[in-house]
This record gives sequence, C-alpha cells and structure tokens, in this order.
Amino acid sequence: MTRSGRDSMIAMSCLWLLFATTVFFRFRGRMRGPGLALDDIFAGIALVRIALSSYLTSELTIFEGPIDKYHRVECCG
Repeated sequence: MTRSGRDSMIAMSCLWLLFATTVFFRFRGRMRGPGLALDDIFAGIALVRIALSSYLTSELTIFEGPIDKYHRVECCG
C-alpha cells in the first residue's frame, strides 16, 4: 500500500468512528427520550452501508491492488 493510500485509510477510519459515535449517542438519547423515529432508522442503515463500503474498499486496496476499470474477465472458455 502506498503512503497516500494508507493516509486515506486512516482518514476514512477516523471519520467512520466519528459517525458511529454520533449515531450511537443519537440512538441512546432517543431511547431515553421520545423514542426512535424513521430518521433514526435511516441513520442506522447509513452507518451499516458506510461500514461495508469502507471494509470493501480496504480489502480491494490492500489485497487486490488498484482496480483496473478496463480489465475484462473472459467467461465460459
């Protein structure tokens, strides 16, 4: 992994942690107060989608190398 790729992963991880902390305290406050609403559920779904996106990005960056958008996979002989 290049230095800029590593720096990007660190920044993405820090932002994800900030978002996860915000969503956690939002859920905690809503459970103690007025209860969960539809926008809270959307925030939870967004948290899961961002986590999966970050995980897949890190897997492709670390183990597969850069993605070549012109790479074609031949199928079926």
